[in-house]
Amino acid sequence: MCRVHGWNAPSVSGHLECQTAPKPPTVVTYTVKEGDSLWGIAASKIGGGARYPGVAKLNKLKDAHEITPGQKLKLPSL
Repeated sequence: MCRVHGWNAPSVSGHLECQTAPKPPTVVTYTVKEGDSLWGIAASKIGGGARYPGVAKLNKLKDAHEITPGQKLKLPSL
């Protein structure tokens, strides 16, 4: 029996069966354009320029300023 909700065993197992597993984080790719910066990409694509260190880390960039046009970057999900 669920101590919180008072459900009996069949209700609990039925409840658990209808639950879905959490989805893995979605990774989107972005192709760098002339004049782009990680701050600008993060601001326009993932909700805030301050999230640029996450983009740098995800792409294993040693220097966040060293991106080049045509480079494909992975972007974390929102």
